Amino acid sequence: MTIRRIAHSTRLVGRLTFVVAVFCVALGASASAVEQGGLGGKPAHPKADNSRSQSIFVHALDPGKQARDGVEVINNTTKTKEVLVYAVDSQVSSGGAFACAQMADKPIAVGTWVVLDKARITLEPRSKQVVDFTIKTPKNASPGEHNGCIVIQDTEQHTTSDSNGIVLSLRSAIRLSVTIPGDIKKGLVFTGVGAQTKEDKKLLLSTGLRNNGNVSLDTKIDVKLAYPIGLAAAKVGGSFPVLSGNEGRFNFEAERPFWGGWYRLTATAQYNDKLDTVIGEGNPNASISDGTWIFVSPQPIASAIEGAALVVIATTASFLVRRRLTHKRATQSSHKYVVEAHENLHTIAEEAGVSWKLVARINKLKPPYQLKPGQTLIVPSKHANLHKKQTPRHRAR
Repeated sequence: MTIRRIAHSTRLVGRLTFVVAVFCVALGASASAVEQGGLGGKPAHPKADNSRSQSIFVHALDPGKQARDGVEVINNTTKTKEVLVYAVDSQVSSGGAFACAQMADKPIAVGTWVVLDKARITLEPRSKQVVDFTIKTPKNASPGEHNGCIVIQDTEQHTTSDSNGIVLSLRSAIRLSVTIPGDIKKGLVFTGVGAQTKEDKKLLLSTGLRNNGNVSLDTKIDVKLAYPIGLAAAKVGGSFPVLSGNEGRFNFEAERPFWGGWYRLTATAQYNDKLDTVIGEGNPNASISDGTWIFVSPQPIASAIEGAALVVIATTASFLVRRRLTHKRATQSSHKYVVEAHENLHTIAEEAGVSWKLVARINKLKPPYQLKPGQTLIVPSKHANLHKKQTPRHRAR
């Protein structure tokens, strides 16, 4: 449901009019305001071989020809409703989605091709009524798809209880698609894929598709976020119309990978590229894809864990480097020493002016560090980190 603000033409400050329009059918969804217990409608004469005609009006007409159709207006409320039924041109929203013009916008395209049998009807509670209409295409209509809307609008306005004086006027709109045969072109290209962090645990995956043809394409989009080894971290997608000559942006919410890192983001779009099919006919037989590498920041808890792990790794690496350098300096200034009776590791190290642990590490001694008379040790004679330097009283033998 979209909300449009229209400033009152006779006031600079104060009351605003909100027109709430339901365009579920424009997105290919089967739900509408009717199923939600309100006022809405649907095509009265869907085609048995085209499921899309159950939610939008689909027609193929030569220039200067006409066709009859009807909209089933349904009142699912408990009140009698005075309802307006009218046709308007279509519009493209900022994101490339299908939208319908307002009643105040004078039709200049498909909105002028439609003549309704009734412009206003009264509906009893829990009732429905079909309003038939005629579609007549101009003789100079160009080949390709032309879109408009059949709008159902409640004449009753509802003022909100706040102090802003806001008026709500509810309406639902059904897309009307008319294809003029001739030089039909179909073509779809990706204009980019990307991702951005939405919340601590959410990721917004986006795709851009441009329709280079002159008819809209019902497109099945699949987006995959994969680890470098190829396993999928997230899969999202859906089916959407991409309007002719326009670019559509489609966003999908996915779970944000806990640990973050580099991921491969790919998007695939499937559509029917046969020139003799219109909306809802045939199955997807063409496919395009696009992809890129993206870096996903880890979730906050993962960041804290990774930060702590980096500190531990850095501290351990620094310790090992220092110990290796100490060992290297000690072995460069060492000499052979023959153990005599009643000597032990501590007395030998103390006499040499070095740590007993250093002597044990250089000689790869294991606990309990027992020495035997005549055993040869490598003993540093001095060490850069010691303030006291001593020379062993025993000569190497």
